[in-house]
Amino acid sequence: MRIERRPGSQSAVRTLARRTGTRNDRLILLVSMLRAQGVPARLAAGLREESGRFYPNGWVEYFAGDWIPVDPENGTVPADASRLRLLIERPARPSTSCSWPGVPS
Repeated sequence: MRIERRPGSQSAVRTLARRTGTRNDRLILLVSMLRAQGVPARLAAGLREESGRFYPNGWVEYFAGDWIPVDPENGTVPADASRLRLLIERPARPSTSCSWPGVPS
């Protein structure tokens, strides 16, 4: 999949069909694919440390007894401790597929 540089984002369906998207589009696609398989997943964002400096970074977290961070852009599964999470995705409506019984947020 080719990485695109542009403002905004597109749907997971469009990213898959076009086989191209921004880093965020690719994260949204991964979350959508995990959810389609019944795996609780959410977007997370924060900072990643690299060579003594911090950079903005987004990643995916999926639930398998605990929330597991995955950073597909950097090939880390699970993501290492170089990330400082500042935000996690919250569903726009509690009844959406982001809410799973028995899964802590």
